Amino acid sequence: MNLHLLPGPAPLRTVVVGAGGMGMTWLRAVQAHPGFDLVGIADLDERRARGAAIRLRRPDLTVTGDLAGQLAQAPDVCVNITPPAAHFAVSSSALSAGLSVLSEKPFAATLEEAVALTRLAGERGRLLMIAQSRRYEPGLERLRDVARTLGPLGLVSVEFHRAYRDAGFRLAMDHPLLLDMAPHTFDAVRFVTGERPVAVSATEYNPPGSWYAGPAAAIVAVEYTNGVHLGYTGSWCSEGLETSWTGRWRVSGSHGSAAWDGETAPVAEIRADLPPAAAATTEPGQASADPAALVTAALDEFAAALRGGPPPWGEASDNLLTFATAQAAIESARRGVRVEVDELLARHGAELGPKAAR
Repeated sequence: MNLHLLPGPAPLRTVVVGAGGMGMTWLRAVQAHPGFDLVGIADLDERRARGAAIRLRRPDLTVTGDLAGQLAQAPDVCVNITPPAAHFAVSSSALSAGLSVLSEKPFAATLEEAVALTRLAGERGRLLMIAQSRRYEPGLERLRDVARTLGPLGLVSVEFHRAYRDAGFRLAMDHPLLLDMAPHTFDAVRFVTGERPVAVSATEYNPPGSWYAGPAAAIVAVEYTNGVHLGYTGSWCSEGLETSWTGRWRVSGSHGSAAWDGETAPVAEIRADLPPAAAATTEPGQASADPAALVTAALDEFAAALRGGPPPWGEASDNLLTFATAQAAIESARRGVRVEVDELLARHGAELGPKAAR
């Protein structure tokens, strides 16, 4: 793709679409970032957008009910923090208007929409990046470093259990866990292992006492290249003994295993005849106690790419693999069959970037 770059020292003129709970997190991060100049907020509920501007102490901001009302501000980029059902409409409108887009995960509501957005970004020469913010947690990066010392990897196990009651729009989603939360894990496994998803088998269901309309729990098996397998168990209705938001991890290879609880540093145990992979430390595994800090690294990569730097993690043609893993899990659960990721992508006419195609 011949990417339209935005060289020069001037901050990127930015419109944020979506002023709900996560929208405020992003708004605070954008406002604090020296590489961005927040010029407007759009939300279907203009009163909510105005309230966000007041909380930011920015009464000067242009507030509108949609992105179209912001175009007079001549923005460079759009940060899309709407619910998944609105991702396609907002991102496609922004790309068509000549803006580059940084969108919250998941990519879109369907794989058809994700493929169409990827194609549109390529046609317009604009950057479309899906923000997988949890990929930037220092603990995950340390887990990847430790995993590289474990020899050929065979099994990654992740348990995710939360009693998430303040779930907002997710309470009414058809696939709240697999579409909105599990992509964090699927993306993180790609980051830690460096492997490509091959096939997915899944079951999703609603546990007794669930307060979600759609299935809030799932058991997923993902096959990756080079013999790596993921076993994922997740629930948004797990009362008691909750995991961290990143889950509880175990990575096993031919030389030993590593474990990470998402809150403290990873630890490893290596075969006695081999040198230890890493010593346990007390460094925190989370990026920050401030939620806004969790998205700042994504803003860093997005801005750097628009200035001519390398493609960011989450670039659309690569993030299709993460999103296709989630979509394959949904299809597998619905049909009761193993779903091949490449076949699913081909069925929807996806064209992957060179990084993802490996």
